[in-house]
Amino acid sequence: MTAAATGSPRLNPEIAVVIPTRGRETRLAFALEALAAQTVACERFEVVVVRDGDAEPPLAGAPPGLRLRELTRPGVAGPTAKRNLGCGRPRRRWSRSPTTTAARSRTGSGR
Repeated sequence: MTAAATGSPRLNPEIAVVIPTRGRETRLAFALEALAAQTVACERFEVVVVRDGDAEPPLAGAPPGLRLRELTRPGVAGPTAKRNLGCGRPRRRWSRSPTTTAARSRTGSGR
């Protein structure tokens, strides 16, 4: 597996956007442009793109200011395997989301 990073140097983004892709560089470029244009500051999130090992140039790159980490998974895999790899690699701080039961117990609702 290989990785490359571009964009902002902030090490602890709040949000990680994982994009598994294969042979869709034009669509990926549009997605990256849309993410760069979000009203959320680019310093608050990172984008992790995971490609198969057979990816061929030209590859979509990051628009200015967008933090992009590119991972390459050996061989060819489906989107789930690539998503799992990408979810294990973001630099954001991981936090456990409360379960529905825990959220209900805090609010006093028993249902």
